[in-house]
Amino acid sequence: MSAPPREAYLPHEYGEILGVLHQINAPMDGVIVALIGEIPMILPSELDARLHEFIGRKIGILRLDGYHLRCLDDEDDNAQGNRETTARHDETEESLSLSE
Repeated sequence: MSAPPREAYLPHEYGEILGVLHQINAPMDGVIVALIGEIPMILPSELDARLHEFIGRKIGILRLDGYHLRCLDDEDDNAQGNRETTARHDETEESLSLSE
C-alpha cells in the first residue's frame, strides 16, 4: 500500500473505536491502517505486532495518553456466561417456589 486511504480515521485524544479487527496493512512511514469493522483506522506501527493476535476478534482501541487495546470477545463470552448462569439460577428458584 502506498498511502493510507483518504477515508481512514485518525483517532483524536479520548477517541475510541470498537469492532472486529479484519486486517492490518503493512507498516509504512511509521503508521499502519487497521480495518476495524468497516472503518480503516490509522495507528502507530508500534501496535502492529500486538494487533496481529487479534485479527478476527472484537477489539476496542482507546486513545488516551497513547493507545490502549483490549479484546472484547472475552468480555462478551463472560457476559454470555453470566446471563446463562442467571437464567439457570432463576429457573432453579422458580422450580423451588413451585414445589413448596
